[in-house]
Parts: sequence; structure tokens; C-alpha cells
Amino acid sequence: MAWSTLRWINFRASAEHVTDGTNQVALVENSPGSLNIPIYPVELNVAGDTFDVGWNTVADGARNVSNPGDPRLAGVHFVDNGTQRTLRIDLGAARTINLHLAMGRNEQSTAPYWQILDDDSVLDTVDMSGSATGTSGFYDANGTLHSSPANWVANQTAKQYTISSGILYIRIGTPSAASNSTPIATVGIQEVESALTTAIVSGM
Repeated sequence: MAWSTLRWINFRASAEHVTDGTNQVALVENSPGSLNIPIYPVELNVAGDTFDVGWNTVADGARNVSNPGDPRLAGVHFVDNGTQRTLRIDLGAARTINLHLAMGRNEQSTAPYWQILDDDSVLDTVDMSGSATGTSGFYDANGTLHSSPANWVANQTAKQYTISSGILYIRIGTPSAASNSTPIATVGIQEVESALTTAIVSGM
């Protein structure tokens, strides 16, 4: 899988709900009507490249949503806080990436909690379980709240991580009882060029 171009994984219940954009692919329910989030490994193909992705357990947690204005925000996979589930994305090799996230749900207020892991090593914990998004708000990868889908599309920013194992995990949901839920709408991944490569290209 080549991650040099920004690729998006969109989360929703059914593939036909919307048409994904360029360099986007949807991860959808296990079987039509089940609403179950799909367990790893699911092979996805985006722009001719394949990779494996999926959740650690099967559970009711896939939904389509209405009127998002962008296919990346047209659905979610989610857990009720107090429960945790982990998404695995195989990057194929050790990589430094810019990670984009939309944590929230259109037309509903949520209170996300998530962790970024390099295999079993926790790199980052973002706890917004005490700070609800408000109706249709989304947090980005840096934990910045955007008040609407349009605001997220225009202003969301990525956060950089080095995934030495080549296996990226995103764990969602609070580790202990808390109100509300943690939905994930989309993940964007792009490999960061090394400083050496950039220097060589600039010097040519």
C-alpha cells in the first residue's frame, strides 16, 4: 500500500449510502442490515492499492447519517463510553504519517475519547469525554473542536506520528464508565517524506 498520497477510510453502515470521493474508501457493516462493525482483517482497495483494516470485536456500532455535505462525514462507527474497541490499520512498513481524524457525528452531540497506538505502545491519548461536541461538531486529530461538518472540512488539521511497527491502532471509547459515546467518521493517512528525500529533490 502506497501512503504517499493522502488516503481516507470512511466509516458508515452501508457502502451505497453515499459515493466516496477521490482516494477514499468505505469500511462498512459486516452484512447488509446487521449494523455490526467489521472485524479485522478486511481487505480494502483505494486507488489500486490494497491494505487490511478492521476492528478487534464485532458489535452493533455502524450507522449512516444524513446531510453531512461530505462523504467522509456520512456515517460513523462508534462505541458507548465505558466500552473500548480498537481499529487496526496495516501500513505495510514502518512509516511516519500525518494522521487526520473526524471524531463526532452529524446531527448529534458526542464526547469522544481516543488513543493512538504503534502496535501495543500508546503514543497519544485524547480525552474529550467531558467536553461534548455539540450537535454536529467534530474533533480533529489535534483535539480541536470544529462546530459543524463544513467547519471541519475547511479547518481540520493533521497530527504526525511515527509508526515503527507498521501497524496503526486507534482505540475509541473511555476505559471506565462515562456518559455519551465516541464515534469515528473518517481517518486520513499520508506518509511524511523524509528530510533526506526532500533535500535530494530540492537540490536537483
